[in-house]
Amino acid sequence: MTSKKNPAASGAGPEKAESYGDILPQQYYDIVAGGRRGDGARDLMLAVLEDAIRTYVTNSMGRTTRQRRLFDEVKAWIDTRVDRAPFSFETICETFDIEPDDLRRRLSNLSPERFRRRLRTPKRSRMVKVA
Repeated sequence: MTSKKNPAASGAGPEKAESYGDILPQQYYDIVAGGRRGDGARDLMLAVLEDAIRTYVTNSMGRTTRQRRLFDEVKAWIDTRVDRAPFSFETICETFDIEPDDLRRRLSNLSPERFRRRLRTPKRSRMVKVA
């Protein structure tokens, strides 16, 4: 019995599809799209993680009640270790092969000043207002 490689898994281009015999439509689109095609659940997980990191860093030295509440909420989410829900910190880290404890340690060492310096600040307009 001969074994055929999965064209989507091998990263073969669309020109290689005919060498694999009959394929399902989904397999064809996987071949054509290659690595460019996003996975909705992974994209959402990444957005959740990015938002959590941004919220953690920008509100860690919060002065207002809202900033402190946002920080406390995201810190509690990050510090939860036993939750295995699909969008828990541990599960998201596992999905992206990130060591959760290492990320926790790195986040605790970040300062908002260092984070903000890396963000691009928009330049002020030099236009003169004429009455």
